[in-house]
Amino acid sequence: MKKIFRLSYITILASVFLVTSCTNDSALRDNEQVVNVKTNAKTGKSALSSGTRKLLIIGIDGCRGDALMGANTPNVHALLPNAVYSLDALTEAPTWSGNGWSTMLTGVTHLKHGVTDNSFSNPNFTAYPNFLKRLETYNAALKTMSIVHWAPINTNIVDGIDVEKTLTTDLAVKNEVVAALTNDNPDALFLHFDDVDHAGHSYGFSLMYHNTKLQLKQLTVILEKF
Repeated sequence: MKKIFRLSYITILASVFLVTSCTNDSALRDNEQVVNVKTNAKTGKSALSSGTRKLLIIGIDGCRGDALMGANTPNVHALLPNAVYSLDALTEAPTWSGNGWSTMLTGVTHLKHGVTDNSFSNPNFTAYPNFLKRLETYNAALKTMSIVHWAPINTNIVDGIDVEKTLTTDLAVKNEVVAALTNDNPDALFLHFDDVDHAGHSYGFSLMYHNTKLQLKQLTVILEKF
């Protein structure tokens, strides 16, 4: 089963949009598959005026902070001076993905949101909803999106927002996010990558492991396409 280990992921909260660039990933795009799309129609444009800062959260499952800092990601590193991030944050036990992402997205621990593993058997998201839903409650005119690789995030944690999309590869997530940032003008967008976690579980999470380093290198290529 899928678990998050200590320092196994880093999330960057950026208050500015990433600049998109063209990519020639056409062969890879042919293999992309959207496994779930949930969209709530909303009239009108973003409630925020042009030039207003917006929120982009980049979630990289299985990516240790030291590994990302050691990677060649100049665009991501350029975000850090104007972003909120931590290289020292630790998840509380039990360290399952369900618990970790529930905590990240709701802002409370498993003692409140009720998720202790990946079964989501007794969640309390009614009392402690995800932050995107809180934004919708605060201002329903805001455009909110969640684009992820790990399906349970959208299936179990995220609800009550404008757009939920679940895809089968990190590349597909990247392409969907770039399209959303280019065309949809979201006010708050959460995205989730998962391939580094897959490599970590198979080979180890340190850069000393070739396959994990290779997967992280591939992710950095994806990230630099923003």
